[in-house]
Amino acid sequence: MTNSSLDLSSQLLNNRYYLHDLIAQSNYTQVFLASDLVGNRKCVVKQLCLNLCPAKAKQAIESMFWQEAQILNKLTGKHPQICQFYGYFRDHDALYLVQEWISGITLEQKLHQQHQLSESETKEILLSLLSVLECIHRLGIIHRDIKPNNIILRSEDNLPVLIDFGVAQIGDRREPKIIVGTPGYMSLEQAMGQAAYDNDLYSLGLTAIHLLTGKPPQNINLEHYQSYFSRNLMTVIKRAIAPQTEQRFASATEMRSALQYSEELSSATKANTSKFNPRSWGICLLIGMQLAGSYLGWRYLTAELNEQPPINFADLPQAQLPLPTEAEIENDAQATILATKNKALQAVIFTPGTEENKILQALGEPVWRQPGFWANSIAWSYEDVIAEGIDLGYIFDSQTNELRQAEIAVPPSTNFSAVRSALDSLLTAETLPADLEPGLKAVYQRQQATHNFTAGGLEGIIQRNQQDRIYMAVWAADFH
Repeated sequence: MTNSSLDLSSQLLNNRYYLHDLIAQSNYTQVFLASDLVGNRKCVVKQLCLNLCPAKAKQAIESMFWQEAQILNKLTGKHPQICQFYGYFRDHDALYLVQEWISGITLEQKLHQQHQLSESETKEILLSLLSVLECIHRLGIIHRDIKPNNIILRSEDNLPVLIDFGVAQIGDRREPKIIVGTPGYMSLEQAMGQAAYDNDLYSLGLTAIHLLTGKPPQNINLEHYQSYFSRNLMTVIKRAIAPQTEQRFASATEMRSALQYSEELSSATKANTSKFNPRSWGICLLIGMQLAGSYLGWRYLTAELNEQPPINFADLPQAQLPLPTEAEIENDAQATILATKNKALQAVIFTPGTEENKILQALGEPVWRQPGFWANSIAWSYEDVIAEGIDLGYIFDSQTNELRQAEIAVPPSTNFSAVRSALDSLLTAETLPADLEPGLKAVYQRQQATHNFTAGGLEGIIQRNQQDRIYMAVWAADFH
């Protein structure tokens, strides 16, 4: 470990925390297993190395670290399946969080051990985690990074414990903010920097797909697995990950009730498949009434958090939970996903002449920065933006901080309308050259490898790169 990463192993911090092993690290943080000599317990110490943070982003990164401490402190003692907060302090040029050590394995590690989980085990985990999400959402907190690697199966009771609130958000806000989360587990609106409570449920639905199939959710066509799992479970998962927010569950309570209801419904169906059973019907009706009550209770609790208008009783569910049919969920789903992705791309693609601060506000810190090929230039790279395989590159004048060249590379399977939308977002000219669309189509259809063009004060190129990805770039005419 280099000196710049601050080798703290075997060091005593704050006169009480003895550091043992480095168990995780990122660009700016390190996580250690430690002993609390005062509390006589194992703990986790997370360190933010301020001297490694980029100067322009240092304040924002420090603010998020402090917010994580505030959130953990607010959650401590509120639910037994949330890691507990022990302390926060500064030492020299670093900040530290101290929290509970959870003995166990992550769901990601469990998947490595046994490839996939059974339907019954997945349901148990979902129900248990939904109880956790009920708690944090009731307190006005959105986790924003639900995934198998942030869920630990605790050794002592095998219950899932939610960890890592490093990118959590306080309050349900739909206006664009800095984009955070893990590609493959977040909704398109979260990829646009807009996060709300249902985004945690969306990520949980994708996590369920990963647990059931053993494969990352972005690589799955859910329709291929329809016959492998119960129809009721698939209906709940599909509603959780519905492309339109109004089709999703309104709360963790509603999703948990739907999952419990599907179990009861499955049991009732198995118990009686040949004739009408008034007792079973009565049970279903009672469950439906209980669900309506829980839904009303949740709406009452969140009205204050979200500053929503009073409850409209016409919105309340009837005797059974109003799950949409598969046809309703899937109707126009692909068109909606495509339109939303195009809109998300447009929001993060910038044209030459843009100030670098505007890009930082929209996308956060790039994956890397390095000197550009041309004199007085610096290049930034963003990877897996909006969706896996979509990469953005921006090259700035290092003296004026003005964007001089913008680039985007997308997977070969990207829909043509999305490629055209991305190209349109790169251009500022009111009148586009007549050969632009034919040139784009020729490259897209592999009829030619490269197409060069000029549009207003910009020059550009469209080509297939060595990985067969579609690459597009525009730059100020006087830049090269």
